[in-house]
Amino acid sequence: MSDRSAKAFGGGERRPPYTAANLACSFCGKCRDQVRNMVAGPTWHVAICDECVGLCSEIFAEGLEEPRG
Repeated sequence: MSDRSAKAFGGGERRPPYTAANLACSFCGKCRDQVRNMVAGPTWHVAICDECVGLCSEIFAEGLEEPRG
């Protein structure tokens, strides 16, 4: 990427390449080494940890129990 296009897409800062070491949860911000498991999305900067998946599951379960109306 040229310096010109880098400035157009991110203010001139280059993002580090995706690695398991720098992956963080998009919801809570915890790093890979702070959680038991992490699922990465289709791009390097999207991921969710097992703790947030559990919390989301609880929220969805509560929503299914409440009647809509």
